[in-house]
Amino acid sequence: MRAHNGPTIINDHQTDHWRNQHQQLQQRQLRHQAIRLGGLLQGCHFWLVIVTVIGLAAAPVGAGPRYSSRIVETKSGAIRGVILELHSKYLEPVEVFKAVPYAAPPVGNLRFVAPKKLPPWKGTKLADTFGPVCPQSNSFINRVQSCEQLGTGNCVRDNCRSIEFLCLVLVGMVDKPTHREDRLVPAQKPPQSAI
Repeated sequence: MRAHNGPTIINDHQTDHWRNQHQQLQQRQLRHQAIRLGGLLQGCHFWLVIVTVIGLAAAPVGAGPRYSSRIVETKSGAIRGVILELHSKYLEPVEVFKAVPYAAPPVGNLRFVAPKKLPPWKGTKLADTFGPVCPQSNSFINRVQSCEQLGTGNCVRDNCRSIEFLCLVLVGMVDKPTHREDRLVPAQKPPQSAI
C-alpha cells in the first residue's frame, strides 16, 4: 500500500496555463461558429439575390394603360381617356374617361352647399384612374326597422319604405371604399333575360 503524500499542490503558473488553454479553446470554437454562421449568411444572401432576380425576370411587365388617341374638350379643359379591352369576342374595346371632375371639390366653406363651377385647367388632364371612393357605413340599414316602429301613420311608414329601397340600392354600389369598377356582387346582377 502506498502512503498518501498529502494534497497535490498546483502552482499559479500551471493554473494560468490551463486557464489560457481553456480560453483559447473557447475563442477557437467561437471563431469556427462565426465562420460557419458567416458562410451561412453569405449563402442566404446569395440565394436571396438569385430568387429576387428570377422573380423580377419572371414577373409580367405591365405595359400600363393604353391612352386614347382622342382628346375631348370640356367646359373646364381638355381630357384624354384610356382604351379598355373587354376581353370578349363580341365586344370591342371602349374609350373610358375616369374621375372627370364636374364641380369644385366641396371643402371648407363649400361643404353642404350647391356645387360650384370648376375653374378651367391648362393642358390635357389624363382621365386614366378612378378617384378615391367615399367611405360609407352600413349602420343606417339597421335603423329602418326601428323607423317603422316610430309612428303608426302611413307617412312615416311610406318614408321608411323609400329609405329602405334607397339603402338597398346603395348598399350594392358603394358600401365599401374600394376602387373596383363593378361593385355589384354577381348574385345582385339582373338576369340576362331582364336586360
